[in-house]
Amino acid sequence: MKVVDDSTNQTLIRQSKLFPYVNAVSSYRCPADPSRTGGVPRVRSYSMNGWIGSRYMETAMLTNGFRTFVRESELAAAGPALLFVLIDEHEATIDDGWFQVTMDDSRPFASQPATRHEHGYGLNFGDGHVETRKLRDPNSGLLGYPGAQFSAKNLDWVRLKQVTTIR
Repeated sequence: MKVVDDSTNQTLIRQSKLFPYVNAVSSYRCPADPSRTGGVPRVRSYSMNGWIGSRYMETAMLTNGFRTFVRESELAAAGPALLFVLIDEHEATIDDGWFQVTMDDSRPFASQPATRHEHGYGLNFGDGHVETRKLRDPNSGLLGYPGAQFSAKNLDWVRLKQVTTIR
């Protein structure tokens, strides 16, 4: 998404592994997303929880016992209603297809949730329900500002971690 030509390229969405299951390009972009590249709307606003769909976080990060989920049946360990699968990501950090949550607090808000819903963002959960989370911590007002630093005690960060994975 940080490459100008990729951020507006619908062909990349059509070639994705998810497209056979969700085959409307418009489904990958939040209708409230104002972000554009070269005057053209970006094709994607949503990213997948980095702890779901791959084992990368278990092998590449200090996980402290936190687990990843690859198969739908694995979500039962935590309860699908308690883990987010997709998040509305802020245009300042959307790049690859996954949303990074560092459970060891090494980089709070390395990936940042969107703020376009009355200073809140949407989460889609493993059981299919959707929630809008309002940002409550005053420091979360810095989301989207390059170089902004966040504390591991930021209330919005703590709340997001609670629906990311389990030990």
